[in-house]
Amino acid sequence: MIEKDHQVGVRLLASDFALVTGVALARGETVSDFMRRAMRKELAILGFYDDDVTQALGVTPPRRAPHKPPSRLRYEDRNPTVSFRLGEGERVALGAEARRRGISLSALFQETLRRRRGGGGRPA
Repeated sequence: MIEKDHQVGVRLLASDFALVTGVALARGETVSDFMRRAMRKELAILGFYDDDVTQALGVTPPRRAPHKPPSRLRYEDRNPTVSFRLGEGERVALGAEARRRGISLSALFQETLRRRRGGGGRPA
């Protein structure tokens, strides 16, 4: 058995203490066990435990963003994504125009932008 050698005192509202006591009794545990588990669950939610401990406490481990190499981060920084919504008819017409010219949608937009700026059509 693990020796517990630190003690923390907490003041509770009478109604909260009654709830904690009732739940602990229903689970067949002591109030101290209930409070220790509640504290561990909160620490798991905050990400202080590894995924195995977090799951064992019934907490879904926090999702971590997938690792991206520095080259990918630089690429995304230099080439940000632009998105917008179109009606179905506009989307179909846009796709047909890109296919007719044999270019991607991105290239179609870039070409249109260059023309509007007075820079001509396709890049050399």
